[in-house]
Amino acid sequence: MSTTTATFGHAAAPAETAPRKSFFQWLIEARMRQGEAKVRTAFARMSDHHLADIGFTPDQIRYIRANGSIPDTFWAS
Repeated sequence: MSTTTATFGHAAAPAETAPRKSFFQWLIEARMRQGEAKVRTAFARMSDHHLADIGFTPDQIRYIRANGSIPDTFWAS
């Protein structure tokens, strides 16, 4: 058993961590994920013709198929 003291330089500063999310922030994010999943499922079941009838352009339909979400350009038109 050693009775000497070893020093390791300066104590490391605690790593900065992101503040914890509140319960309501967590709940809202969880509900948003659930909603987005339902929208992706609904779009996947729709035909291209049906999406075109709703007002999506062919480019927007390709975006929906690739990403499972509505492109921002849909809201601008």
